[in-house]
Amino acid sequence: MFWYSLFFALAIALFLALLFRPVLDLRREPGKGIALIPFFVIVFMVTWAGGLWLQPFGPTTWGLPWLVFVTVGLVTAILIAATIPPVPHRQDGRLAEGPEDDPRVAEVPVFNWFFWALITVTVVAVVLANL
Repeated sequence: MFWYSLFFALAIALFLALLFRPVLDLRREPGKGIALIPFFVIVFMVTWAGGLWLQPFGPTTWGLPWLVFVTVGLVTAILIAATIPPVPHRQDGRLAEGPEDDPRVAEVPVFNWFFWALITVTVVAVVLANL
């Protein structure tokens, strides 16, 4: 069952990452879209952990209720997409070039402590679910 859950979470996360990429790129400056790898990793790990821990529902394939994986992945992807800030604009309507144009715009590191804490918690959740 470990391998089936891994396969389902991986397939769902890959599909959602490819599906949400144009939406996430529209929310950022042209040519500077959200990093797809962190988005994929977060969606994958939360989908896998949530699919293992939540009450199973829906049809089963290979003995695994896959609808719970789809639901967790979709909710996670929507929440991440909703938290991406809009494209910064200057007062004259042009795109802001960087933080020097608008002091309210700050550079946000992709792999900050919250990312690593979330990945650590989901890895522990997956390991505990498979014991």
